[in-house]
Amino acid sequence: MAQGAASRSKGISPQVATVAAVCAVLIIAVAVFAIPRIIEAAGGSSSETASRQQADQQAHQQSDGAQGSATENAVSQQVQVKSGISEYSWADLSNIAAEIERTAKNRDDAVRMAASYNLVKPDGSFTGDTKTLQTSMGNADVFIVDVFKDKGSSGRSVAFTFMTSGIFAEHPMNPTDSNSGGWKSSGMRAWLNGEVLQSFPDEMRSGVMAVSKLSNNAGKTTSPASVTETQDSVWLFSWVECLGPIAWNARSNQSYIDTVDNKEGSQYAWFKQQGVAGEQGHALLDRSVAGSSNPGVWWMRSSAPNVATSFGDMGPEVDNGGYASTAEGVVFGFCL
Repeated sequence: MAQGAASRSKGISPQVATVAAVCAVLIIAVAVFAIPRIIEAAGGSSSETASRQQADQQAHQQSDGAQGSATENAVSQQVQVKSGISEYSWADLSNIAAEIERTAKNRDDAVRMAASYNLVKPDGSFTGDTKTLQTSMGNADVFIVDVFKDKGSSGRSVAFTFMTSGIFAEHPMNPTDSNSGGWKSSGMRAWLNGEVLQSFPDEMRSGVMAVSKLSNNAGKTTSPASVTETQDSVWLFSWVECLGPIAWNARSNQSYIDTVDNKEGSQYAWFKQQGVAGEQGHALLDRSVAGSSNPGVWWMRSSAPNVATSFGDMGPEVDNGGYASTAEGVVFGFCL
């Protein structure tokens, strides 16, 4: 009896089994219905999160692509081609210059691009066509004398070098008859890079590039080492930039004059194209004051190496210098 009683006490009653079954069903229901909602409340399923992340990424990529396309379009926009330099605005010419400076690998590339805009002839030669530069000090007709020659402050060639086709004004090189300090210290240089530059129209002045100019910055000197660089936005031309190499004193005891002068750069292509070679007197070097048909005398930035009072000048009379305090013609250059 005692053993039987002990055996029955180890069994599960029908009531207990029923309760257990009900609990099991409740647990399964919670697992099926409640847990997904808990996960959703906490931020959604991992698959849904991944889907949203993928959609966000695609949206960002589309946005970046649209921005990239806009940038590429802005860069690839070109100025509409016109018949010649006079038809372009200064803003147009600045944009063409920027395109050339950005993409040209060498001078040949730059010349081809300039020709595609009718700024030089198809064979790369220069047209001599002018564009009017309207300044608050008066107007000046200017033309392109070279492409991709002058160097900017970064050392990279800038697109266009311009020259006035007439005498812009008359102005002394210095207040006294002294060339001490040469071009670098001259009153003319300060005036051109100050008052004259500020007289340029705003749309054009912002595109003017400061370039490196080689000049005798001593004045009276026998040393070629006196030729050093300055950075100029507006400047006068040197002997060698216009005439090419000179040999005026080659057979005299003043041959150092030629040596110093010939270090001040190299001849611009337009002068070479016109056959200007080492001598004054070429008709295409004549420059006149506006309203006059008579050629005048115009300053060079080249200091006279053999005297302390003068700078070089150019004119119909073969001469090589004028006293620094004399108001002579100003024929300037600048670059875009």
